[in-house]
Amino acid sequence: MQQQMHNNLVLKLLKQRIFNILKILVIAISIRAMNGCTANIGDSAEFHYNPIKLDHDTNFSKGELFRIQSDQLEEASGIAASAYSPGHYYVHNDSGNPEEIYLIDSLGALKVKILLKGIKNRDWEDICTGPGPEKGKNYIYLSDIGDNQYIHRKYNIYRFEEPKIPVGKFPKEFIVSDISKFTFSYPDKVSYNAEAFMTDKTTGASYIITKSKYSSVYSLTLPATPLGNIIAQHITDLPIAEVTGADISAKGDILIKDYTRVYLWKNIHSIPTDSLIKTIPVESSYTIEPQGEGICWDLNGKSYVTISEVRHLSGQYLIRYYGK
Repeated sequence: MQQQMHNNLVLKLLKQRIFNILKILVIAISIRAMNGCTANIGDSAEFHYNPIKLDHDTNFSKGELFRIQSDQLEEASGIAASAYSPGHYYVHNDSGNPEEIYLIDSLGALKVKILLKGIKNRDWEDICTGPGPEKGKNYIYLSDIGDNQYIHRKYNIYRFEEPKIPVGKFPKEFIVSDISKFTFSYPDKVSYNAEAFMTDKTTGASYIITKSKYSSVYSLTLPATPLGNIIAQHITDLPIAEVTGADISAKGDILIKDYTRVYLWKNIHSIPTDSLIKTIPVESSYTIEPQGEGICWDLNGKSYVTISEVRHLSGQYLIRYYGK
């Protein structure tokens, strides 16, 4: 009897995983179809390029997989490199999960659970690190920008100092309670679902990229302390469907990903992010994951990593792409 119950449970889990994989395949096919439908628009003067006809950058290796060694990253939606713990990354879960972020190492092992007090995970979608109000300090930015039902008019960015936790002396848990909450809305109070957020490491400006057939880029300038609702400024539109993650390196290179591709804007001439994002990117290395959403540069900007929101039959992985 017990053996039969065990077999039924295993079969149920197997069916659920197969269903998840099929769902991701359908999403991937749909995204490629939507990008394919932009052929005429992408070649027009409005967008300047077609996302499926980009040059391919050859400066990054194929992805190397490192299995996530924790079951707490159930819906890993965003990832950011730690400035104070080199070779480590902050990861967070999607909506409906506890108000926590997790520090993992480059091999996928969980090192610290960081409990965030006084804030709510309505729909956290991306995370990044960067400068803040006090010079010389590094900050973590957590973006509560998801809105699958398009029902909200205001969204939140949380900012707090990155904890200085010595490598090799990681506590099991760490509590952060001093967190600034910045509320913003889009022009004309339009609702958007967004999953990509990035911060310029030089200027401190923040950027949100909406998740739609054609993605819109908005900028935010966060004050030293919250002073009321901020109106995001529209920068440009991209002919890229379903953007799920983004990051800016210390030297200004931009990474943006959807479910099937990674796009790279190389900042060779050190131009402002607002201008660089309007130029033509190249397609960079990417291994398609089951609902892969998070992406970030390593601290030195010479390689980048991605992470999947869901597990598949062989597990969940941190995937690194090394610069050549």
